[in-house]
Amino acid sequence: MRGHEKLFNAGFEHAHASVEHGTRDRNYNEKLPFRLNGAAPRASCRCATQVREPGPPDWYVHNTTSDMKITLVKPCWQYPIAGADHTYNRRWPPLELLNCAAMLQADGHEVTLIDAQAENLPPKVVADCLGDAEMVILSTSALDRWQCPSLELEPVKALAGELRPLTKRLYLCGFHGTVQPEAMLRMTAADAVIRGEPESTVSELAAGKPEDETPGLTFLRDGRPISTPDREPLDMTSLPVPAFELVDPKHYCYEILGPRFMVLEAARGCPYRCTFCSRVIQGKRLRRKTVEQVGREVQTAVERFGAKNIYFIDLEFTASRELAEGISKFIIENNISVRWCCQTRADKVDEPLLRLMRKAGCRLIHFGIESGSRRIAELSGKGLNAEKHLEAVTAAKRAGMETLCFFLLGYPGETDEEMQETVSLARRLNPTYASFHRISPYQGTPLFEQIEEASDELFPSFLGTDEQRRRVDRLVRQAIWSYYVRPGYIFSRLLRGNPASLWRQLRLFAGYFR
Repeated sequence: MRGHEKLFNAGFEHAHASVEHGTRDRNYNEKLPFRLNGAAPRASCRCATQVREPGPPDWYVHNTTSDMKITLVKPCWQYPIAGADHTYNRRWPPLELLNCAAMLQADGHEVTLIDAQAENLPPKVVADCLGDAEMVILSTSALDRWQCPSLELEPVKALAGELRPLTKRLYLCGFHGTVQPEAMLRMTAADAVIRGEPESTVSELAAGKPEDETPGLTFLRDGRPISTPDREPLDMTSLPVPAFELVDPKHYCYEILGPRFMVLEAARGCPYRCTFCSRVIQGKRLRRKTVEQVGREVQTAVERFGAKNIYFIDLEFTASRELAEGISKFIIENNISVRWCCQTRADKVDEPLLRLMRKAGCRLIHFGIESGSRRIAELSGKGLNAEKHLEAVTAAKRAGMETLCFFLLGYPGETDEEMQETVSLARRLNPTYASFHRISPYQGTPLFEQIEEASDELFPSFLGTDEQRRRVDRLVRQAIWSYYVRPGYIFSRLLRGNPASLWRQLRLFAGYFR
């Protein structure tokens, strides 16, 4: 029996039940585009509604007695680093759930968000907090992990086991159900899996749309999986300001940027062709918000909810130079005091842009370098040479930014000598932070298609034998150690780091070598 079949059998017996439920007490099309004065609109509030013709769709269920109580949940993984893959289980706000919450509130529903990761809550405590929720949305990978999800599923399975008996309707969203919907259904006994971006699907389900008419769903009927057609990519300009009031920035931190932390996004999608990066939810086409829309979100997070540090989680923040410049100018012109960071490609920045971003508060920029081997860079679809990376990192340093560079080891067929080229490039670039990882074949990527033999793992974390995996892990540890214990590096960090920041970074470093 394969490992994933054992996982199916270890799950709960799924029983798909049709549940009668009420929805909002006002017209389906009466939506508040944003919350007034930071407060969620009550169901009876009609002062700012927009009535559109024609009326509600045929599937809309009208109930004048109450709106639905909905709870959005993020599981808890061991913090800061856990598992055989040494995954960094960061405490960052689940932006996709905050988006869902804002849309549901605008539709008149009563919404609660439980971030078990932020407060280190075990499954039983989360269950105790659930109350009488009629619908639960359980995220298996928050938006900041759509690109590189954790492959450790035990926390998800354990939490679903506690929640399933307590709610009429349990739905999963995230990477895992998008690529393995039937497996996740059988593992968790969820009513359905939301494939792809969750926001519109959650809104329609809460409004009463039948599951078999809702795009982007997979559910079981008579024990067989039924999948509705994929949902069209979301129009990013349709998203409201996230429901920041449901989380407290003080519970979140990015160790190398700072506390009182919030995640935002300016765009989704990435047009580049890296073979290792998951785009199954983000998509390939760049879809942007407006400058004013993003600016309003920054202003709200900082001035109304006290965020001090923000990460724009776009796959490539400067893919649209116009958008990156516009957001920077908005922050400057509106005197918004905030530190922020982003990630991008080395060929999508130059010094004038970086200096503008720095003036707007950008203190840290992430670059995906991936490999120092020209051959591996071409095979992986990255395609940039060492000189281009050096040019970008140097420009960021001149602009006054800290830099974090990501490096991947263990690409199929990569030799020890080629991996050493990557370590040597890291030292040559000398970023403020260097992050080395063993490459993982995420399902839905070209890299995953290179798996020649069926794996016993539902979500395999390496392409190769156990012996090859141990060898790559050893080289990763050596790379981390040799980079950070250089006397010159330690001295430079002591000179410019503050004690609290250094302590947070040391915790990450120690966690990796546990």
